[in-house]
Amino acid sequence: HPEDATYPISSVFQEASNDRSAPAEFKLMDCNHLLSSEKTVYERFKLNEKQRPTIFVSGKLGPPKQVPAKHLKTGNMLVKALKNLLEPKAEKIETTQDLRSKCLEKDICGLLLKGGKQSPKYVKDAMAKLLVE
Repeated sequence: HPEDATYPISSVFQEASNDRSAPAEFKLMDCNHLLSSEKTVYERFKLNEKQRPTIFVSGKLGPPKQVPAKHLKTGNMLVKALKNLLEPKAEKIETTQDLRSKCLEKDICGLLLKGGKQSPKYVKDAMAKLLVE
């Protein structure tokens, strides 16, 4: 859209944009726009066009992700959801399933191993197996 164009805008989107505490840059986009692939933005990124407002995040976190409707009731709720989606955070990992879901299945992950006694062989074997997957 041209910079000087005026379009109706969701109050939730506007409130979150005005808040300026979310680690995001807010832009408007015509999701019905036909891309060079002959698909609309909705189709290309598998967005639910029935969900209004249609808000998604893209960038360093991987492919675009639509913000769930439950986070679109107020600008504050949207800001909180964006912070949760975009800001790095520490997660406690206690099981191999935790390691898989909270780290290995993510696009970017860093592990900080707590010092102490030497890990038993079964822990080293489980880590080695998961890293190969």
